[in-house]
Amino acid sequence: MEIATLKNIFNFLEVNEKKLSIKWKMMNKIPFTKEQLYVKGDLDLQGEDIEQLPAGLYVKRNLLLNATPIKKLPKGLRVGGDLQLQDCENLKSLPKDLKVRGNIWLGGTPLGRMSDEKILNMVKPDGYIGNIY
Repeated sequence: MEIATLKNIFNFLEVNEKKLSIKWKMMNKIPFTKEQLYVKGDLDLQGEDIEQLPAGLYVKRNLLLNATPIKKLPKGLRVGGDLQLQDCENLKSLPKDLKVRGNIWLGGTPLGRMSDEKILNMVKPDGYIGNIY
């Protein structure tokens, strides 16, 4: 199916059904509404070709970004569960205001080679994270 046809289908769904996949919007760089920045469950983007996330994103449960080419996390990112970043080889820092209630998984990233203290200092003074793996 052609990309233009898919866009037409998703435009129809957004207008008529008030629904559109978050994954589709991210992969096609379609802007988010304020309501769409709040994800009620998990957001699983593992292995997707995503280099960035929208600013102000809040994921109530787990955010799974393993094996993505993400380069940086957005300002205002909040995760109610775990943040999985394993094998994100382009990710070299964390935003100062990152808030993760659960654990953060950094194996296979440049961050994974840093000390826990250095990781925690990256998100201070406004951010916090649970355990670091």
